[in-house]
Amino acid sequence: TKVMRALKITSRVGDLAKAAGAAGKAGTLLAASAPWFLPLGRVRSRFATVLEPVLSRITRPELLSSAERVLKNLERALSDGLLPEGDPTAEKLVRALDQANERHMFGPFAELGRYLQLLIKGDIAPGTEIGIGVRPGDKVKGLPDVDGAKELEIDAYYKTRAGVLVAEEIKASPRAFARKVDAEWNSEASGGRGAPRDWEDTMRQPKRYGDWAKLDADGPPREVRYVIMSDEPVFGEMLNPNIYLNLMEKGLPPSTPFTIGPHSMTLGDLLALSTRRKAVEGAKARIPEIAHMTPKDFNAQVFNNVEMTLKNLARFEEALAHAP
Repeated sequence: TKVMRALKITSRVGDLAKAAGAAGKAGTLLAASAPWFLPLGRVRSRFATVLEPVLSRITRPELLSSAERVLKNLERALSDGLLPEGDPTAEKLVRALDQANERHMFGPFAELGRYLQLLIKGDIAPGTEIGIGVRPGDKVKGLPDVDGAKELEIDAYYKTRAGVLVAEEIKASPRAFARKVDAEWNSEASGGRGAPRDWEDTMRQPKRYGDWAKLDADGPPREVRYVIMSDEPVFGEMLNPNIYLNLMEKGLPPSTPFTIGPHSMTLGDLLALSTRRKAVEGAKARIPEIAHMTPKDFNAQVFNNVEMTLKNLARFEEALAHAP
């Protein structure tokens, strides 16, 4: 009881130390590779047999931190009664974690993290449910069946209180987004490992979303949204204007919302930001600080996250304005 009370208080005030101290007396799970304890409570009883081997396979600190945030939200949703015991979507996502290696397990982690965000504080119409990984033919309570191309898979499918039907594409990081939709990034990064992808190939799923959004004439309004759970690492890899020009060509409007970590933008915002980044990159020979950076270093050291990008773009644009 003390453990659960502490956890419930924690979920409201964010003081994890209290929960960790209380849970420590009752027993906690320590991942083999993790130097931190998790206040597991019900998570331990429901998912520990799957999570322990998953966590033990994570070696990179930034991935470990991401996993920690997701599992804290999982505990919060369970302890506050927002996630029913045996919830089939949560069960499916947690078990999917065990099917992948470290590089690929963060697709399911990102989807689980977003599912929990929507449960905890999402704008969800009463009496409806949230579908994760929904294809045509799948049933989601309170929502119309997904129509459009049979290959379409919606990462998160729900209806807002205002009656808007939302289809979300979820990615764990800017790099994961670039790997999915940027033909130029894939061509440069392939390094001879297989044939490079072209824009038509990378835009197949965005076109399906665009086609789905156009089918709202006889029902509620529809909106496609992109959710990228973290704004780093290498946010700069998202900043290719051709990505957003191609997304618009496939039917997504400039107003398409993007959530990138804690930041809210639109497709149009990202196109403008990408154009500014491209201009600085093209003129970097005139700025000694970045003149000799490789594209990889340029993205990682100058545009690693959103705040760094905004700050450095303004700084370098000012420098260019006064450069000889």
